[in-house]
Amino acid sequence: MSDVAQIRINELARELEVKARAILELLPGFGVTEKKTHSSSVDVDVAEKLRKHFQGLGA
Repeated sequence: MSDVAQIRINELARELEVKARAILELLPGFGVTEKKTHSSSVDVDVAEKLRKHFQGLGA
């Protein structure tokens, strides 16, 4: 198990009220190069960047 805290992409999508696909499409831009699915997890630092991205769109 990884030492880095993580959150599932589908949980993050639900929190942000966006489709998991929207998050998956943005991951390469945030430096996530490995293949991910909606049930995969991302590090909390990436999740925070995604939160800021989507909150910026809603502002």
